[in-house]
Amino acid sequence: MTLCLYNTLSGRVEPFIPINPPDVTMYVCGVTVYDDCHMGHARAYVAFDLLKRVLTQCGYRVKHIQNFTDIDDKIIDRAQAQGESTTALTQRYIAAYHRDMGALGIIPAEAYPKATDYMPQMIDAIARLIATGGAYHINGTVYFRVGGCATYGELSNKDVSQLQNGARVEVDPSKAHPMDFVLWKPSKVGEPSWDSPWGPGRPGWHTECVAMVHATLGEHIDIHGGGADLVFPHHENELAQAKCLSHAPFANVWVHNGFIMVNDQKMSKSVGNFFTLRDVFSRYEPAVLRYFLLKTHYRAPISYSTETIDDAHAAYTRLASVLDRQDYDAAIPASKQGAFEARKAAFWQALYADLNVSVAIEQLFGVYDLIHAHGCGVSVLRELGQAIGLFDDESGQVPTVIRQLAADRIVARRAKAYERADQLRWAIGLGGYDLEDTRDGGYHVHKRHERCLMCDCRVESAVTVDADAGGDMDGIVGQETCIGCGFVWMVTLGFWRHMSAKSDAEKREQCRSVLVEGVVMGGFFYKTPQWLNAASAVYAKPGSHRLFYLNNNRIVGVNTQEV
Repeated sequence: MTLCLYNTLSGRVEPFIPINPPDVTMYVCGVTVYDDCHMGHARAYVAFDLLKRVLTQCGYRVKHIQNFTDIDDKIIDRAQAQGESTTALTQRYIAAYHRDMGALGIIPAEAYPKATDYMPQMIDAIARLIATGGAYHINGTVYFRVGGCATYGELSNKDVSQLQNGARVEVDPSKAHPMDFVLWKPSKVGEPSWDSPWGPGRPGWHTECVAMVHATLGEHIDIHGGGADLVFPHHENELAQAKCLSHAPFANVWVHNGFIMVNDQKMSKSVGNFFTLRDVFSRYEPAVLRYFLLKTHYRAPISYSTETIDDAHAAYTRLASVLDRQDYDAAIPASKQGAFEARKAAFWQALYADLNVSVAIEQLFGVYDLIHAHGCGVSVLRELGQAIGLFDDESGQVPTVIRQLAADRIVARRAKAYERADQLRWAIGLGGYDLEDTRDGGYHVHKRHERCLMCDCRVESAVTVDADAGGDMDGIVGQETCIGCGFVWMVTLGFWRHMSAKSDAEKREQCRSVLVEGVVMGGFFYKTPQWLNAASAVYAKPGSHRLFYLNNNRIVGVNTQEV
């Protein structure tokens, strides 16, 4: 079989032919690190992780580079607003990126170059463009000359003459053409800057990737990728610069993933309809989220809602339910091997056809049916699932004793020994694992995560509410909650203490209202508890409570104050 991929540049699905087999060079545009990653980021990097895995399956050695944009107007604005350096801000969110993508099972890139580490290469590239007439500078700002690139618009299939003045670019009457874009600009007072022949400043967004591709992979690479929103102007502008610099094709194949859609709108921070991965992880296992992102073809849009991800959760749980069934892990008899091999062949045939993972997942369910029909073949399901990054945390992680307890419980249920089955479930829980029954009579065992007492979200570490409020409100004191609910609770606790003249019944009613509706007080803003989930451990000491400074519904600081 030959791997075929859709090439945005040609507008068709083509056989993938590497420049220098078996080596493959792939550059994927990375995140601008000023906030936590959201679902749109996960959509992109799960898609390119799938591509990398399939390329590896084809026998290629993939050199995968993915950048971090660590200097940008948004980064500067966020750092100034929070009173920290851009370096401190970006390092924190780079660490958060690796945490979130690691949870999704994404294989790390070979390198993650940062824009600020490649300033000399960017300045050199800009100087070469000026020398050849491909760029010009005016009062410290350097612009790329779009009119000097005869093929500009070829990637996005746009006619430059039809593009409106100022469309997605800075309007500046000094520019030679409205579509000319910034390669270098002067920095404002107090902003980070680098010395250059055109004065102190910093690069434009479209400048960095070309310099980093050339420095890390060379002037001609196999694959360049990113989200569909990058086709124009970002990737179009990259391609134009690269062609003017080296006259090489730059990238043979351009791969772009589809959007996450919320209520028929693209998920975007600018629109405000985005969900961070930390938010989503508080409700769903990362393995479920990976399955949700994989099950739709990488170029198609994904509709995100509670219903669609709940459906994915149910489907993934059903698939994974057989992985720990020791009675299904027997060798496949020769008479049954043909059926399993046919599913395996169809699985890989789908992935080689432009990563048609939707059809590949249909084959996983076909294997699941065969397992139930013949009582064997779990190893095939595990092999195929792990090839696309599924089940990596489902096999080899559950201790043998827990798996045996789960198997014994199935036997007890079938014998209608329900009291014994309940005892076995309780024993599994004591071991730190949860067991979910599936509709077909199977089960799924997974590592337990704490659940918030108040909003029932999944938390990796919890707030312990341990303070004498003069009365235990419905047993909350001394219990564990997520940090968001604990936050609201501790402010409520302050109200309780300051209402000493009122009866317990009156205090209880007012505090309950606070817990249900959230609180706006002074300079602190926090929404209803279920909207404020994080994975940080905080302990409220008796006699004090903590106020959490929030920015865009994220906890960014803490201050302990005596009540």
